[in-house]
Amino acid sequence: MTTPHEAISEILVVDQDRTPASAERLSALAPAVRVAQYPKSPRHFEWTRHDHAAVLNHVVAEARGELICLFDSDAHPITAAWWPRVMELLDSHDAVLAGERGTDFSHPCFMVFAAAQRPGLRFDQDLFTEHHRDTGRMIARQLLDRGQRVCLVPPEDAFGGRFGSVYLGCIYHHGKGVFAGVDDPLLQRQIGWEHRWYRARVLEDETYDLTWPRRLQLLSVRAGRRIVRPVSGVRRRRACENRV
Repeated sequence: MTTPHEAISEILVVDQDRTPASAERLSALAPAVRVAQYPKSPRHFEWTRHDHAAVLNHVVAEARGELICLFDSDAHPITAAWWPRVMELLDSHDAVLAGERGTDFSHPCFMVFAAAQRPGLRFDQDLFTEHHRDTGRMIARQLLDRGQRVCLVPPEDAFGGRFGSVYLGCIYHHGKGVFAGVDDPLLQRQIGWEHRWYRARVLEDETYDLTWPRRLQLLSVRAGRRIVRPVSGVRRRRACENRV
């Protein structure tokens, strides 16, 4: 457990599988877990092929407690140090938000802000516009417009800069992991072999860096894929020639 029990009012888990079986499985994770299921939002699916922003609008509105802490399904604390570090930042700020890499926008993989700020927060602000801002990118600006002191935490490299991000030295974000279980082929294509290989390192090795044996394994896998691709290309060309 990386968060003090006394700090947890409840754990709200958004179930976007939206099935009785998935709700039962998630409810069994811990006594404090409350599973939330919301109807699909056709408008959000039409624009982004998912409705993450819509469900965040719902769940934040009904969350209990003095502080609201959000984690994407592919983000989690690495150590118990995350909580005291966030509390220290909240001594001089009103909100602590993950920053999107390369921009001054927020990222919904990790956010902590006062529950009093819930009314009117929109995770789909500027989504249905020519700007097409992705989920939660405008939360920092919404809070700043309210006079809140926002600490926008920049991402650091995980796995030696090869994959993933780390915030505050103790919160890991895998990236695009929320697409791993969807049925949409276009979103599934964003989950490549590297995503799955590094996911195995997190789950099996419980590490966010690479040992030398793993580095050698990675080089071997990459080399093997470079060999397989040209061969596959030759086979496809020959098949085309045969059909002609």
